Amino acid sequence: QVEAMTMGQRIAVMSNGVLQQVDEPETVYNKPANKFVAGFVGAPPMNFIDGKIEGGHFVSASMKFGLKSGHAALGHEGKKVTLGIRPEDIYDASAKNPVPVTDENTFEAQVDVLEKLGAEDTAYLVAGDFHITATLDPASRIESGVTAKFAVDLDKIHIFDGETEVAIR
Repeated sequence: QVEAMTMGQRIAVMSNGVLQQVDEPETVYNKPANKFVAGFVGAPPMNFIDGKIEGGHFVSASMKFGLKSGHAALGHEGKKVTLGIRPEDIYDASAKNPVPVTDENTFEAQVDVLEKLGAEDTAYLVAGDFHITATLDPASRIESGVTAKFAVDLDKIHIFDGETEVAIR
């Protein structure tokens, strides 16, 4: 993956011999065609949370995020979808970060494990039935074993159809 993403001008992602997406590496990463591509490209891999669209929000058993006006997923009211969030798009809501912290983009989670890696920390979170990986700034004061609030960059979320797993854009 790393070699393809850094050296290739165009990359192809296949699953069981079926071509899933062919594009520039940055496009494959930022605009995956489907859930398979989204989970295949990136390390740590994208987090997936099952839920549905209700009243302008993505809603699951343990979290609720507001969708921006005009988001294509708003046309899927009442339907099952899967939310995709890359680990680097999750932030410690109590620390300085590049996204505003609101009720529309936050969730609480238990910090199961925190790996301090120097330039970044990898936090393994549990929010209800979902296990989520977050790549955090080491300046964060998050510790293992605590329940904390996290903010999501809603401009970078991905939503996939719950049945076809195709990206909703």
